[in-house]
Amino acid sequence: MRRTAAILAASALATLGVLAASPTAAFATPPAPDCDSGAGRYVCLASTTGSTLWSISITQSGFTNSFTVTTPGPSISAGCSAHSVIHIASTGTYQGTTQTSGTTSILCNTGPWR
Repeated sequence: MRRTAAILAASALATLGVLAASPTAAFATPPAPDCDSGAGRYVCLASTTGSTLWSISITQSGFTNSFTVTTPGPSISAGCSAHSVIHIASTGTYQGTTQTSGTTSILCNTGPWR
């Protein structure tokens, strides 16, 4: 009985050690970029610092064009066409590690900024 209790105690301690060392909860994912559109342009701001890699997909009339752009900071601004939908995510330094954000989708607004 003592041997079984010792094995169970060692197993419980080992499990707690693994759970305590698990890095999954150590860093949060950055929020999706904050974007706005007006006058045929879109502007997005990421929650990252330093150089930012943007993953962009633009959909118009059922066709999608996907590409990446690197900017020296956490913002991007570009022109867009009426009725196009921009899907954008950022990758950069967030809470000390390189992380990829969620995706923001925004409709290109060719009218005035709101």
